[in-house]
Amino acid sequence: MAAALLLQALRVSFEEMSTLERKIALRTVLYVFIVLLIGNLGAMVDLAIHPDISYFDEEHLIVGGITAITLILLFGVLEVYLARRRSIGNTLRENEERDHALFHQSSDGIFLLSFDGNLLEVNESYARMHGYRPEEMAGMRLQDFDTNTALQLVQERMRRILAGETLIFEVEHSHRDGHVFPLEVSTSRVSFAGKSCIQGNHRDITERKRAEETLREGGERLRVILESTNDGILAVDASGKTIFSNRRFLELWRIPQAIADSGDDEVLLGFVLEQLADPGGFLSKVKRLYGTADLDNDTILFKDGRIFERYSMPMMDNGSVIGRLWSFRDITEWRRMESQLRQAQKLESLGVLAGGIAHDFNNLLMVVLGHAELALEEISPMSPARGNLTEITTATRRAADLCRQMLAYAGKASFALERVGLRDLVEEMAHLLKTAISKKAILN
Repeated sequence: MAAALLLQALRVSFEEMSTLERKIALRTVLYVFIVLLIGNLGAMVDLAIHPDISYFDEEHLIVGGITAITLILLFGVLEVYLARRRSIGNTLRENEERDHALFHQSSDGIFLLSFDGNLLEVNESYARMHGYRPEEMAGMRLQDFDTNTALQLVQERMRRILAGETLIFEVEHSHRDGHVFPLEVSTSRVSFAGKSCIQGNHRDITERKRAEETLREGGERLRVILESTNDGILAVDASGKTIFSNRRFLELWRIPQAIADSGDDEVLLGFVLEQLADPGGFLSKVKRLYGTADLDNDTILFKDGRIFERYSMPMMDNGSVIGRLWSFRDITEWRRMESQLRQAQKLESLGVLAGGIAHDFNNLLMVVLGHAELALEEISPMSPARGNLTEITTATRRAADLCRQMLAYAGKASFALERVGLRDLVEEMAHLLKTAISKKAILN
């Protein structure tokens, strides 16, 4: 029963072993069996020749058991050691093969450099980006490709790498055909073929630099455009922090350069609000618009009478509001001219009305004047009424002149330029002037 349980336990244990452990166990059992067979071969021959000799007494059994257990342990340990060593060797070989494949198949240029600056090995990408084949670069020095600027930093970088630092920096190298191209470099100290050396990874960043330059030029052009506009531009992020303002914005709001350079948005906002006729309404509207996608257009009144037109729109990125753009335009002069235009239009309308009235009134005066002149011709020169008729004709002619002036002002007649005697003209109009000027004024 005990033997059956022991066999069952051994079977279960054997099934739970890994492939490597099973191989070790089988080899150990085989080795022990061979050693015991060889060691007891002589005893088995003696037993066959001398069957009367007892080899299975208690002493022989104990010694044999101890020997067997000892051999099992020794061979087991030896086999485990050898198996682990073979496993480690396989792992190292696999790692070397993998590293070798990564080294030569990497899209980044990789080099191994001795401490005196000689290239030990380079991969295909490194050689290609410099215009060489890998075998042509063996023994070349890294300084053969460095520009003058890079050469000035070689000693300091070597010192830091040898001290154990991993450096990441940008450098320019010379191609075989003479052109210079930018690289991003990552270097560190490694072990190669049992010796310490320097490994570097080079990545050609020509396209990235070109894209950065294009972006920088585009940003500079945009800045020039924004600085050239007559509108004051202010851009803020989602929290209300200023991220851009052009020179015109500072000029319109009369913001001192010291406040603009301080970067303190609270001080800037306080300076702006101090100038407004309704700072509370301005601030509440600004806060309401933050974080929304609403467009807005209104006017801002200043305490000193200035008027700004304000336009605001959200800055969007992938459907999310990331800030807000404000545009300000001084329309004070435009509003003043608009008011003057309305006044001129009113005067023009009044002139048209006056011209119409003057035209009709002039027609009536002509009737009065005609009858007065006819009456003067028919009345006796000695008649007391003749003087009254003369005054009527004189006043009618003056009224007709005023009508002509009104018609000329309304654009319906032309002025006649002639020399006049101011004294005679004033005397003739004295009675009319007396009715128009203040009673406190005296004409003499």
